[in-house]
Amino acid sequence: MPDIPLIILLFSLAVALVGVGIWTFQLLSRNSVCDPSPGKGSDKLGALYAFTLGMLPWKKESARLHWLVYLRGISFHVGIFAGILALVLSIFNVTNLNALSLVLSVLMWIGVISGAASIVSRAADPKLRGISHTDDYLSPALITLFMLTGALHVMDLLGTVYFYISTSVLCLYLPWSKVRHCVYFFFSRGKIGAMMGHRGLLMIPGGNSRKPTI
Repeated sequence: MPDIPLIILLFSLAVALVGVGIWTFQLLSRNSVCDPSPGKGSDKLGALYAFTLGMLPWKKESARLHWLVYLRGISFHVGIFAGILALVLSIFNVTNLNALSLVLSVLMWIGVISGAASIVSRAADPKLRGISHTDDYLSPALITLFMLTGALHVMDLLGTVYFYISTSVLCLYLPWSKVRHCVYFFFSRGKIGAMMGHRGLLMIPGGNSRKPTI
C-alpha cells in the first residue's frame, strides 16, 4: 500500500519548486535597468560585500538598533533549517540519531517561540498592524506550525503524518506567499550590493565614501 502522506508531501514539494521556479524565471526575464552613474568601484566586490561583511548585524541599521528583533529572526530561521533537516531525515527514514534529534528539537522549539513572538508583536504594534495583511500573519503561522509538528515528531510525540501534512500545506502556499523571499532575497541583496559597489559607497577597495548600511 502506498504511503499516502509521503506522496502528498512529495507532490506539494514539487508544486512549491515549480511555482518558485516559474516566478524566478519571470523575475530573470525582466529587463534589467542599467545604472547610468559613473563607475567609482567594483560591482562584484559590492555584491560579495553584501553577502559577507554586509550581513553582520552592526553593519545593518535595522539590526544594530533592534538587537532583540534581530536575534529573534536568526533563531526563527535556524529553527526552519533544523525543521528542513528533520524532514529530510524523516523522508529517508533515518533513525537512531538521539543526539542529533535532541539538537534539532531544541532548535525547532526555539524557532516556534520566535515565530509565535513575531506574530504577537506584529499584532500588538499599532504601526505594524496598520501595514500588515493576511499573509503577514499566515506565512509565519504556517512556518511556526511546520517547526512545531517537526519538533513533536522528532521527540516521538506526534506521528509522521501530521508533520507531513503541515509541511504540505506550507509548500502549497509557498509560491503565492512572502515565504518566497527565500529566493528573492539573493536577487535583491546582490543587486543593491552591486549598485553600491559600483557607486563606491562601500568600505571596500574601489570606494569608501561612507559607511554602508545594507
